[in-house]
Amino acid sequence: MNLRPIRQNMTELELTQKIVGGLPIKVLFSYRTPVAMSDSAGLCFITEKIWSKTTSGHINKWLEGRPARKEKQEFFDALLSGAK
Repeated sequence: MNLRPIRQNMTELELTQKIVGGLPIKVLFSYRTPVAMSDSAGLCFITEKIWSKTTSGHINKWLEGRPARKEKQEFFDALLSGAK
């Protein structure tokens, strides 16, 4: 597990989970909420929930122009429930 602060209230967590076949994934947190992720193949996923202008800015900065598929917020919440 590797925690990397990107800027104020924006953090990336890299971890390996059994639920994704033991491959590393990166999860973006805006404040304390997981809002985006990328897998080891470089596929990106973002929450379809609209949180705030700041969180949208965090997501866009983190994506750096990469395409992303939208998922329900529950996808991100469930993803991390297996990381405990």
